[in-house]
Amino acid sequence: MKKKTTLFLLLSMFTVSTFAQLLERSTFNVPSSYKKHYSHNIEGGTVDGIQKEFVVGNWTDFLTTNNTLSGQSVTGNIIGPGVNEQVIPVNSRVALTDFAVFPSKENQYAIGTGIYYPNAPTELSGYPFLGIYDRKTMGLLQLYYYNLSYPMDKVDKNSVGLRIKYSEKNNSVYISGILCENILPQMNMNELVGKSQGFILKIDFSNPSAGQALVFGTDDLPIIPLLCAVTDMEIDITEQEIIFTGINTKQSTPGYYSPFAGKIDMNLNLQWSKTFSFGSDRFSGVDVEYSNNNNFLMLMNSDNYDFAVMEISGNGLVLQQPIKYQFSYGGDKWPARSHIMHFNKTNIYITGNLFEAERTQYLYSYEITDATNLLSGNLNYKIYSSYPIPTGKQQEVTNYWAPENSILFDGYLSIVGIYNNLDQTSDKFGYCLIHTAGYSEEECLMQGSVAKLSDISSSTNCIAHLDSCRNVLVNFSPVPGPATFNQLCPSHGKSMEVGSNDVDLGWRINSIDETGIMVTINTKEETSYLVNIYTTSGQRIHSEKIKANEQKAVRVNFPVKNQLYLISVSDGTKTETIKVSGVR
Repeated sequence: MKKKTTLFLLLSMFTVSTFAQLLERSTFNVPSSYKKHYSHNIEGGTVDGIQKEFVVGNWTDFLTTNNTLSGQSVTGNIIGPGVNEQVIPVNSRVALTDFAVFPSKENQYAIGTGIYYPNAPTELSGYPFLGIYDRKTMGLLQLYYYNLSYPMDKVDKNSVGLRIKYSEKNNSVYISGILCENILPQMNMNELVGKSQGFILKIDFSNPSAGQALVFGTDDLPIIPLLCAVTDMEIDITEQEIIFTGINTKQSTPGYYSPFAGKIDMNLNLQWSKTFSFGSDRFSGVDVEYSNNNNFLMLMNSDNYDFAVMEISGNGLVLQQPIKYQFSYGGDKWPARSHIMHFNKTNIYITGNLFEAERTQYLYSYEITDATNLLSGNLNYKIYSSYPIPTGKQQEVTNYWAPENSILFDGYLSIVGIYNNLDQTSDKFGYCLIHTAGYSEEECLMQGSVAKLSDISSSTNCIAHLDSCRNVLVNFSPVPGPATFNQLCPSHGKSMEVGSNDVDLGWRINSIDETGIMVTINTKEETSYLVNIYTTSGQRIHSEKIKANEQKAVRVNFPVKNQLYLISVSDGTKTETIKVSGVR
């Protein structure tokens, strides 16, 4: 006996030929709160068995005004209203830099990190924080900051969480970042002065009152700045070890600054740590991903706006020497910043920002088709959006603080970045969300050329020490904020609300079970229909042609899972799409 499911129609009839792939969501609040450097973060996960995306960030990154964190869930191309949380007291400030969703489908939590200023107007000292979210509502449950700083006796120092991860097996949160003896001028890490150290902070999620930190230092050199930061980390599939990357300052490195990487166990015991230097450009590690056989890939940016990838063994040996990638468009070299790297057993996907003439920025993706051969990267990259660069040194700052983030799901990318409309109108900034599935319209997609260069690296060992810190609980309250979003490329059409399961083309969806849907077609003349069924990420999972004359009952067979589907029906001249969910 077939198991019946309940049919839900989710207010979403589209009279378009395909689905919108570029969405804009305003975070504009007041005229003084302008966007400058970095955008929201995106992660994937489930709520009540439904696959969703979660976009979390700030109303602005200008620290004289930013005291609000925002979070929204996204189902398909529908951005929910979300929740905005304002920290208390009024003179405190906060900025989120990273976000993670707990892996368990039964667990409702998500977590975020960044920097929190207890008393911004009078004291510019900031500290890393742990924000605990309810991913069903996207509201904050608790927010703690940790008094981890360097040096302890200096005022106006900044410690920032740059990446956050969760280990379900150990029920622990790990935050990596940077400890600075000076303030971060308007969050622009390119202008760092003085000394800094990198850190990885471990917090017991069942008792987040205290944390233990592993701190990485630099060589003692007569140069400024002495820079060290841990920008990314990744937990292995067995949850027994963590790899990490960042930047360090070593006397043996040409130019002193170079990417560094290493491995620790889940209790912060250092297994090894090395810097890797190559060529004349100064590189910093920005992302790490496990590859095959417990090896890992390291993504790096340079001060010359090229990026590079290399592969390192679990013991710190170089397996694939770094390959540098240079982007150009129309014969002109365009500076590129890479931010996020994804590995799916064979391919590598890289996303980031691209710049033209210093006043226009783009979001791009690039694919390396064979991870065992870094020279197998495509000869072209894809561009999905174009916006003016906001005020500030955008190209330089993206070396450390990403204005772009992405996830890979079912072979397709979802990318979130900044949008700016600097035209003196009401909506001046926000974030854009791109779903790359089916993103092939000429008016929405450009392609540029890629040159690949090989290099040889050398390595030097690094050291670290342990430290401890206590937490401070932060109060916050919900505040109203912008909740509208626009659908752009490739469709500029608007959704219209429907109250039944009828399709104007003469279709009626009667029921859905685990083997497909049952529909009734009512047409006055013989008509050929093309039926396409998509997931909400845009992946087509079934296509079928059906002919009907007058009234006819038809079954469309496809394997139904406990998720949302977009069912598109076309009669050759008109296409309509309805969103359904079979919930067992």
